Amino acid sequence: MLAEANDPTGSSVRTVGIFPRPRYRAPTWSWASVDGMAANHRMLTTSRFIADVFEVIDCVVVPERPNAPLTGVRSAVLTVRGRLKPAYVQTDSLMLYESEEACQRQEYFGTCHLDAVEHEPYPNPRPVYCLEITSRISHGWAGNQQGITLVDNADSQGVFHRVGGFGTDSLHDNWFAEIEPRIVKIT
Repeated sequence: MLAEANDPTGSSVRTVGIFPRPRYRAPTWSWASVDGMAANHRMLTTSRFIADVFEVIDCVVVPERPNAPLTGVRSAVLTVRGRLKPAYVQTDSLMLYESEEACQRQEYFGTCHLDAVEHEPYPNPRPVYCLEITSRISHGWAGNQQGITLVDNADSQGVFHRVGGFGTDSLHDNWFAEIEPRIVKIT
């Protein structure tokens, strides 16, 4: 869930469309779901801590063959409790905005790292959801919030797919402050 896909040459992906998901082989929160090389996400540093409201509740994995569970995955659902907030990503700049109007005014609050393509064509700006996972602590002050970028699962209401990661800028350290934690299912 906290990995990011890199292109086969090893450079970090900063555009949409590089890694379309192949036929289902792993849940979207797994590094194995996209074609490309996986690496630890940049948010995983010694100065980052799991947000105090983020919690893994359950993980259900259905193997392709029940008598040989290590041969492949048929489906999986990760259930977490965390702060989820809607946003918009400008897919050409990967800037995050709170609304389409904020996008038109170029009032962004953070950046997005999209490493998987879900459904094309998609609107620009594209509606997404941000799930807070970490906060940076620096000299006792709260820092940027980071997490994963999700989109609605077209097949199930209230269920999401992971499409990348995000980070707020230093002016928006409390972007999730008014959001109550909720149960989120990710396939």
